[in-house]
Amino acid sequence: MGRYPDIRKKILAAITAKITPDLAIAYQNQVVSTPRRRHPALDDYVNSVKYGLSKEDLADIFPVFLDASRYRLSTTSYELPFFPAWK
Repeated sequence: MGRYPDIRKKILAAITAKITPDLAIAYQNQVVSTPRRRHPALDDYVNSVKYGLSKEDLADIFPVFLDASRYRLSTTSYELPFFPAWK
C-alpha cells in the first residue's frame, strides 16, 4: 500500500467514494482527523463473545494504549493499538 502518507490518501479517497476498507492502518492523529461518522465504533466487536477479545487478551495490551484509542471526549474506541503495544 505504500508509506503512511500514501495509505492516508487512499483511505480518504475511499471515504469520499463511500467504498471504505474493512480495516486500515493509520497513526492516531490520522484516525482522529477523519470524520467520526465515517468509521464505526469498535467496542461491540472488541466485546463480542464470538469475535472479540477475551479479558486475557485485553490484559495483554498496555492500558495507556487502550486509553489512547478512545477519543478525548468519549469512552468509545475507534481504533486499536498496533500489535507491538501488546505486552
